[in-house]
Amino acid sequence: MRLFVCLAFFPGLLVIMLGGCSNGSKVDSLVGSLNKSNIQRLSNLYNKYQSQHDWVGPESMDVLKEDVRGLPETRLERMGVDVANLESLFISERDGKEFVVRPGVQGSAMGSVQPVVFEQDGLDGKWMVGFTSRPPREASSKSEYDEWMNGNWQEPVAAQRPGEDTRPEQ
Repeated sequence: MRLFVCLAFFPGLLVIMLGGCSNGSKVDSLVGSLNKSNIQRLSNLYNKYQSQHDWVGPESMDVLKEDVRGLPETRLERMGVDVANLESLFISERDGKEFVVRPGVQGSAMGSVQPVVFEQDGLDGKWMVGFTSRPPREASSKSEYDEWMNGNWQEPVAAQRPGEDTRPEQ
């Protein structure tokens, strides 16, 4: 039950809740599934930082790195981080360059979908972008990438299905 509460109300905070939720292979498997790439791991760690700093993100990549280095190795290992080569966490598997983080992004305990981690060069004209409460997405143009980097991105409104009445009940 405690694991459900952690996952239902704080999906981005799973990283910091592990110690209090549960132990065992189910948690390890779940954590692994939420951290399949460095950009996912780093986005989740960015969210963890926010949760411990009045919901404000780190001022720079150096500040985030310092915070990550202070985490218990067991938490990092559960996320799939090679603690013997911690610097590799901060490198994109696709373009081989260090990620860029958006400094000071405001989050909240209710979740946030802000883009926070960015590839520098990307691959084939597309850049992976990591978010605090959703899987990474690919920016398919430089202008889209720049919008996300500058914080001008808004969560798209869910599309209305044909025939669906979205008017409030009267």
